[in-house]
Formats: sequence, structure tokens, C-alpha cells
Amino acid sequence: MSNKIKGLDQTSKGYWRWRPPMRDGQRDNPIYLGTKDYIKAVAAHEEAKRNWELGVATYEGTFKQAVEEYIKAQELPLIAGDKEPATVYRAKNTLPKIDEELSRIKLGGKSKAKSHPSAKLTSITKNDVEKWQKQKLTQKSERTKKLLSPSTVDTYMRVLQGFFTWCATEGKIKDSPFIKIKLPKLKRTKDVKFCTLEERDKLLENPPNEAVAFILNLGFFAGLRFEEINAMKSDWIKGDVITIKATKHFKPKDKESRPIPINDKLDRFLKSYGTKEDFMYAPHVTTWNPTPSNKYRHDPKKTFQKHGKDCGVSPLSYHMLRASFATHLSQSGVPIAQIADLLGDDIATTEKHYIGHSPTNNSTDCL
Repeated sequence: MSNKIKGLDQTSKGYWRWRPPMRDGQRDNPIYLGTKDYIKAVAAHEEAKRNWELGVATYEGTFKQAVEEYIKAQELPLIAGDKEPATVYRAKNTLPKIDEELSRIKLGGKSKAKSHPSAKLTSITKNDVEKWQKQKLTQKSERTKKLLSPSTVDTYMRVLQGFFTWCATEGKIKDSPFIKIKLPKLKRTKDVKFCTLEERDKLLENPPNEAVAFILNLGFFAGLRFEEINAMKSDWIKGDVITIKATKHFKPKDKESRPIPINDKLDRFLKSYGTKEDFMYAPHVTTWNPTPSNKYRHDPKKTFQKHGKDCGVSPLSYHMLRASFATHLSQSGVPIAQIADLLGDDIATTEKHYIGHSPTNNSTDCL
């Protein structure tokens, strides 16, 4: 059936939405109609249009109630494998705390009580969010006793922004407070941290245990992210290729499968390591229950970093292995576009965050 209603269109997954026309020089967010059926979408569009024209939000619940609905809505695609676990668990951990802080702001900051009645969702304004942001920038971490970093506050802001965007698309609020809030661009360090070939070979020479050996080999010779290493299954390996695939608990960041050739060194390691029944990495940990403080199924961070320190590479991070893989390829003259394909990132991201040196036509054994 042809679409003749202005502003009514479908998302990439087939769901209908209605885009309101311009009003006061601004265009409101699309209103998602929650159906793939055109006839139902037309009826839902009429109601959405009436509410939009009246400028009303019919939701009478509190911020806390809306958060509970939001988390349930986010968990559905997580169960189906269509959402990253970290996204859901970050929301679970962050939003209840934000509820307490916003409620205190709505009370004028006068109350010293540990808990307050949750504020009405529709009562929260742009000014409330900006006050909350300023408070976070002067708040100390309970763990480190130091001020929260701008990047940490930025993460809080983006979680809250995602929540309010969902509330707006669900019709719970007329507009998200973030429509008029411009999130600052964080300054990132220009230097990409990576290991030299000599440092890499030293780290690989005598790893402290099987888990660290697996991380090092898959990071240095395949450029895998740590979450990909955690999720790796034996069926990802076929012949001389590793193919990153979605699983029940994991979806690739780029949302597509990604083939990576296995070089001779990685091939020898994988053959000596052997095939595991469930997870290739840390097969003894069969449950997948990430938490807000640790999204990984198994994380030997302390042992991994101690090994780096013992080898003269400190601080050593999982991401340095991926940057080393990209940098060593670049040094050997491999085109940036090819490296980006292997990493599952775009060219701009690859150049900015993973390449530590310009190409110099040196030899490499990463491919």
C-alpha cells in the first residue's frame, strides 16, 4: 500500500513512525507508532497527531516508574540478542541514582534525607538536567575519592539522553529536555598507545595463564575487542578465518559479521589451545551475567596488567592490543580501508584511535 500521509514513514526494521511538521522553527522528534502494520499505523498516527497539536503529554507517572518501563523495553531486544548487554546494565545502574539526584533538585536541594519521592516525569525540565550535570562535575567518586572525570559525566548524560529520547518517542513527554542541551565534544588524547613488535613478542613469550595468553594472541594477531574475545565460540573459526558473529548474549558493535584472516602465529596458538565446548575463552565460566561494574563474562584485569608491568609495558590495556594490531599493519603499508574492515570500524575512527604511526613499509606478521 502506498504511503500518502505526509510524515509517515518506516524505520529500517519496518516499524512505522510519524514525523511532525516544523513548529516555532523547530522539528520535534519522530513519534514511533509501535507497529509494522500500515492500517494500524494510520490509526495510531491520528491519535499521535492530535496529542502533538494539543501539545500534551498524557503520562502521569514518576521518573522512577518511567525508568522501570524503559528498562523492561530495553531488555526485550537484549533477550533476542539485538542489544549490547552493557547498554542495558548501564541504564539499570545509572538511572535509579539519577532519579534520587533529580528528585533532590526538584525539592530545591534543601532536604538532607537519603531518599525522596520520585519526581513526576513531565515536571523535569532542561534547567533541572543542567543543574544535575553541574553537580556531577563537582562530585567525587565513591571508589577513588576523586572528582568524576568529564568522560564519566558525559556517559551519565548520554544514558539520560537515551532515556528521555525514548520517553519522547513513546509519547510520555512532549519533548526531551536534551533538545536544547548541546553535549560538549570531549577532547581525546592524540597519541595512540600501542606495543612495539619487541614489546609484543615479550608479552607473548611467557604469559601467566591460559586466559591471558588467549587475550594476547587474539588481540595482537586479530585485533579483537575484549568483549568479542569473551563471546568467541568455536564455530567462529573455520579454516584460516575467524568470523565475528552475533550470539545469544553478544552482538558485534558494527552489527555485522566480520571475517579476519588467521596468520601462522595465531594458527599455531589456536591449534595448541584446542577447541572448547562452549566459550573458547575461559570455558570454565559458562554463565553470562554482566553487571554495571563489570560487563565481561570473565576479566583477569589484575593478572593481565601485572604481566604487562613485569614485561616493562605499563599500563597495559586490552585496547592497546587492538591498537597494536592496527598500527603494525599500517607500518607495513596495509591500506587504512583494509585495516578498518578488519577492525569493524570506519576509516576516520581507525585513523584517529588505532593508528600510532604512519606507514613506513616495514614488514609485519599480523596477517
